[in-house]
Amino acid sequence: MECDFTYTAAVGEVTAVTFDEPSGLVTITGTDLPALATDIQSVSFALTECVVDAGTVSAEGLSCTLGQSATCGDHAPVIVTRWGTIPAALDLTPVTVTAELSGVFPLDGLNLLGADNITLTGTHFPHKLSGSTVEIKFDDAQATVCEAVASKEDELVCLTEPFDKDVSEGSSHTLTIIINGQEIPHEFQQDLKSDVKGADALTPSSASPVLKTLIEIQLQSDFPYTLAKEDFSVNASSTTDATYVRYLNVVAVDDAAKTLTVMFGGAYSGEFQVHMRHATYGLLDTEDMILTVGASVTSYSPTTGSIYGGTLLTISGENFGNTYTDNPVQLAFSDGLSRSWHCYVQTTGPNEITCRVGAGTDPRTEAEEATMVVFLKTSEEALCTGDCGFMFTAVLPTVESYTAEFDAASEAW
Repeated sequence: MECDFTYTAAVGEVTAVTFDEPSGLVTITGTDLPALATDIQSVSFALTECVVDAGTVSAEGLSCTLGQSATCGDHAPVIVTRWGTIPAALDLTPVTVTAELSGVFPLDGLNLLGADNITLTGTHFPHKLSGSTVEIKFDDAQATVCEAVASKEDELVCLTEPFDKDVSEGSSHTLTIIINGQEIPHEFQQDLKSDVKGADALTPSSASPVLKTLIEIQLQSDFPYTLAKEDFSVNASSTTDATYVRYLNVVAVDDAAKTLTVMFGGAYSGEFQVHMRHATYGLLDTEDMILTVGASVTSYSPTTGSIYGGTLLTISGENFGNTYTDNPVQLAFSDGLSRSWHCYVQTTGPNEITCRVGAGTDPRTEAEEATMVVFLKTSEEALCTGDCGFMFTAVLPTVESYTAEFDAASEAW
């Protein structure tokens, strides 16, 4: 079987088009157009499907009616037949569909940090963003962008990017709106906030990668709204990968103290930028709120122990767990974890672990160095800020003799 494909010259040409906006009727004329409606697969005009009136189809033209409002811009019809798309004549005059803007919301209180949704209402907006070009900018010095995020024929929504807050506080600006190359005239002005509210502190500023951690966020004392936990959304994004985002649940607020308590559920180790949004105020300034996620070993002792096990280690650090299984400890030899010895956790807390070195399944017969490893629920290892080497030593005290005496009071030897 041959799989060749032959491109043939287009058949027919669209030479003219008229559009009656009130009725949505599109009249197309041309040469060598399909004479049968069954040969026409689709007709579109102004980025909108056009329903063909089969009774008007001839080699010289056809009529169709738009199923929705036409999209603004300069347009020629697109006819797709079973033989392909029919081209428009080079001298065809496109039809201009003009959009009108009837409303902009909100008109005041725009957040200097951006992330406000602005809703534009009017006519002949795109039914969807794909297929159209939409450019929306403010007339401030840096031409702050409002990125289009959704559209339908009578409504378009854009999301503001951050303004230059040092020069834009309390200023008023007008949007420049260009859709499909057509600038939409209007006289709406929008006012920006005169200040930025934010958070002052994050306590604690570090958290375990694998344990749930309650974190208190201190807002500025003059935050202008009564705190309600349902009004806040909080997340933290990796400073090295902005697509890695962890969401924090707001569990409590204290309006008198202007604090929020949020629950952090863990993340891979690293630094995370905290972001906050209030339902009415919008974004809060959290530029200096960095949450460090990780656990570390800062010191431990002793650093040597018996080749027969039994040594009690005391490990100091941060972001350990309160449950014995939160931070398993092993002494790993250079040839892999398969020969590692467990150090069985005796006590554990946020800053200290004690564990007893087991005898291991592969007994030592001579001195050998291992690395002390504190696991974070087995998913990561705590960072060792110094040397975490542990030396198994064969230089040990020797028991040469012993005597046993019975204690009648305790009835024990």
